[in-house]
Amino acid sequence: MLPRWLELSPGKSFRLERVHRTFASARPNQSRAILIRFLKFQEKEYVYREARRQGITHEGAKITFVQDLSAETVRVRRSFNAITKLFVDIKAFRGFQHNPCKLRVLHNGKIHLFSTPHEAEEFYRSISQSE
Repeated sequence: MLPRWLELSPGKSFRLERVHRTFASARPNQSRAILIRFLKFQEKEYVYREARRQGITHEGAKITFVQDLSAETVRVRRSFNAITKLFVDIKAFRGFQHNPCKLRVLHNGKIHLFSTPHEAEEFYRSISQSE
């Protein structure tokens, strides 16, 4: 299905370790999630990039590809929500670094990493005051 959804040439395929549905039941008006484990990081990134670019649908339903993150990583990312919105507003947010989870911010051409929301908030205040 992936080659057809991504409109790949017939010879292109992906090496997958495992593909299965999650154990959680489907939510109303939403199908169950499917986990896909790629053998090659580059292929996974290609699928993410192409899926975002093309806006894939199947039988009229939009298909979304997202990373399966641990509960701890989700918790840490959520703790950054308020400060992340401030960095997004000034176009400085650059995502998160994995293991350990750190907020990435671009300021004056340099990437800054923050382990806690408090560190990020102090940095935000310092650049807001200087501008």
